Amino acid sequence: MFRFRLLSAIVCFCFTTVGAFAEVPSGAAARWVVLASSKSLDDAIGIASVYQWRFDDVRVVRSSNGWLAVVAGPVPVPNGIKAAKKGLLAEGGLPRDLFMSNGADFLETLWQPVRVVFPNWQANSSSAARFETSGLQVTIDTVPADSDMYSPRIMGTKNGQVAFSSVMSAVSTSNGQSSVMAVHLDPASSVPEIIFSAFWGGAHCCTVTEIFSPEGNHWVRTEASTLDGGGYTFNDIDSDGSMELISSDNSFLYAFAPYANSWAPTVIEQLRDGALSDQSHNSSFTTYYRRELAGMEHLAQQNTSLWNSNGFLAAWVATKALVGEFDDAWPKMMASFDRASDWQMQVCSQPLKFSDCPDSAKINATFPVALRAHLQERGYLPGATKGGVVAAAKTPDSGIEGPSERQQSDDEPQASSSGTGFFVTADGEIITNFHVIDGCRNPLVLHGRSPSLPAAIVARDKTNDLALLKVEKQVDQFAHFNVKVRLGEPVAAFGYPLSSILSSGGNFTLGSVTALSGLRDDSRYLQTSAPVQPGNSGGPLVDYYGNVAGIVTGKFNAFAAMVATGDIVQNVNFAIRGSTAVSFLLANRVDVAIADGVIAQKRMEPPDLADFVTSMSVAIRCE
Repeated sequence: MFRFRLLSAIVCFCFTTVGAFAEVPSGAAARWVVLASSKSLDDAIGIASVYQWRFDDVRVVRSSNGWLAVVAGPVPVPNGIKAAKKGLLAEGGLPRDLFMSNGADFLETLWQPVRVVFPNWQANSSSAARFETSGLQVTIDTVPADSDMYSPRIMGTKNGQVAFSSVMSAVSTSNGQSSVMAVHLDPASSVPEIIFSAFWGGAHCCTVTEIFSPEGNHWVRTEASTLDGGGYTFNDIDSDGSMELISSDNSFLYAFAPYANSWAPTVIEQLRDGALSDQSHNSSFTTYYRRELAGMEHLAQQNTSLWNSNGFLAAWVATKALVGEFDDAWPKMMASFDRASDWQMQVCSQPLKFSDCPDSAKINATFPVALRAHLQERGYLPGATKGGVVAAAKTPDSGIEGPSERQQSDDEPQASSSGTGFFVTADGEIITNFHVIDGCRNPLVLHGRSPSLPAAIVARDKTNDLALLKVEKQVDQFAHFNVKVRLGEPVAAFGYPLSSILSSGGNFTLGSVTALSGLRDDSRYLQTSAPVQPGNSGGPLVDYYGNVAGIVTGKFNAFAAMVATGDIVQNVNFAIRGSTAVSFLLANRVDVAIADGVIAQKRMEPPDLADFVTSMSVAIRCE
């Protein structure tokens, strides 16, 4: 598995600018190794980071010809320059076109990593460790686990009182090996945090990490991610005097290729007030990711087969997305990915996170389909939220048919989404799907021929894909909920699908309740044969009395089903049960009207039902 770091386990290689460059004296038995050149400082730094593992001194220098050179060394050349170059190339991992220089043309050093060594202690079942840092006495040792195994333990005391203690029960090894570092993570803290880590064994995985940080007069424990290999490394990327936590997105491992061919984009986290937060989308770190891209693309220039490696392409596209260049990366990936790969990739045919997807709903997919679904769920795509529902949008070449519509007109530089909702009270409260407004900054609501109204997002329920909006408007028609819908009951769906193609006045379709649960008997859902399209998301599914039986949330992935079974599945669509919506509304203090065994209106013919449901429904546009 491959990833890029500008640092190592207990050594931080931080950015620094150095002045004049010292050339190697003429005739000396040493030379600088020139590895690459670039006009861009960020690109040069990214390339230099690739070789930090190989040389004690790697730097970016300005040459007399105006180019920036990535150089390393000096390396000894006791048998001459040609022999030294041959020896370097024989070791592998270096550009074939490298050359040696005495540095006479190097004017100044623009970048050079500076090693910052963090205090580090280790312990195991035969040797405990005790140390003091910032007035805190810390002991690390082990406790017995099952079958002659040991789990690491840590205890911190201050002024004779226990400040924190923990047994890392997730780790049980033959010697209970663990390590502790003191690293300043939170700029608001005057003392460094205590980072307690242990590797639980296995061919690749995993390192478990706990962080202890001061909060007032006590210490708090933060459970960090369990990570492949050695776990976290650290770097002060934003130069605020505290370290960011650097890791890799382990979800990419094995996802698109075997472990050895997997690449993983970098994840940047910060610790603030005892809580870790993912900062990968923080614009402050865009430069860091651009440098990583330069390093990846440099390696692909040296080894062009990487452009046909699905493992590499997955991480490359994800990193391009982090710097806002997904649209540039996707067609390049489509032109070069390995179509002959036999590595099994899967997506969820139900609008659920893949980790929550029942095995019966997981279907095989091509690399582009699997990659786009993965990027959507992990929050790499524009508008996506990490951990969100995979099938929340239909995007070109994805093969995933989701219920909301994302579109972009010629005169709008910002992408937008659209969906449907409906009033649940006379006071302008509207229910819709969470994925319709996920990432939305300025939701607008259109009701009939009235001007669009700004909407406030009152509540969200990501798990059940529901959201509550509020507009300043009084309405006559609002939803009554049917919480006792029956199998086979005729229903109708209404929404504003494909608004750039179909009628802007809404779309009304008829069907029936074909199942009282979703895939694998998920009781939150109903299954209906009423046709829906992208943009129907959040729209009402009503019975013939106008009562809401469900909220349209998605359609079965016909393309994926065809790939899995060879058959084309039609009219298999899903709605969130009315009872689930009622629970959500009650939890948010909304007075819900329920048609509980009482027929408040007469049964309507389809044209009258269409008029009725139109009057309580709204189109939602999300900027």
